[in-house]
Amino acid sequence: MATGAHGGRNRYYVSNEGSAASATELFARRLNQILLERGWTQADLTRAAQQHMPKGKHFGRHLPSNWLTAKNMPSPLQLDVLSKALNMSTRDLLPEGAAVVTAPPKEDLALSMSGTGMAHLKLDMDLPPEVAMEILKLVKGLGKTS
Repeated sequence: MATGAHGGRNRYYVSNEGSAASATELFARRLNQILLERGWTQADLTRAAQQHMPKGKHFGRHLPSNWLTAKNMPSPLQLDVLSKALNMSTRDLLPEGAAVVTAPPKEDLALSMSGTGMAHLKLDMDLPPEVAMEILKLVKGLGKTS
């Protein structure tokens, strides 16, 4: 597993081969394939993605180029925006076996998203009791069937 710093967060990129390079290359191939199938250019992708960005945020024109040339992988927000712009699930957008893991520098909170559509949340921090109880209720509620 390899790491890289970006925007105050450590990001880890892994694939079924277990290396950062292969994860970014797999994602680049997958995104290239999707754009070719749709007949989209990088500019088309940028315009579509900008429509799904949170208010006040900008989707940089350089981002698709960086991903398509396997320079880096999208952040979780960018991945969510891409999936909406391409009208596909994040699971379908990520190549099989690839995952993006993000964590704040203190590593008291970490979220990893995988191509299987599942997320792994690591939480190791002091919280007000009412917040901790709400989190426990949410997590325990996942196992219940209606």
